[in-house]
Amino acid sequence: MNRRLIDPQVAAAAAGRFIAGTGSKLTPGHEGVPQQPTGPPPRLAYSIREFCAATNISAAFYFELKRAGLGPREMALGTRRLISVDEAKRWAAERTAVSNPASKPEEAA
Repeated sequence: MNRRLIDPQVAAAAAGRFIAGTGSKLTPGHEGVPQQPTGPPPRLAYSIREFCAATNISAAFYFELKRAGLGPREMALGTRRLISVDEAKRWAAERTAVSNPASKPEEAA
């Protein structure tokens, strides 16, 4: 005969009784469940306004750079234009390298 072990807390709950927990800080019903990450999801893209704020440039200067072919690549999502975080980092590194040619590691080698 296959007998199942009975969890005392389950048996007590089924009988309408309460047994004090084991001191776990998790709320009842969450024992053994991995904790979910908290906070906002990671940012993947900037709107043009957010990109300008993040890089401390005006929108007018952004569009001036774009007309000159020096702006970051944009992605189109419907009618929106977004700049990925990776593209923003690449663009900033490229602008820094152009502004400071002596600090480029390729030329120093």
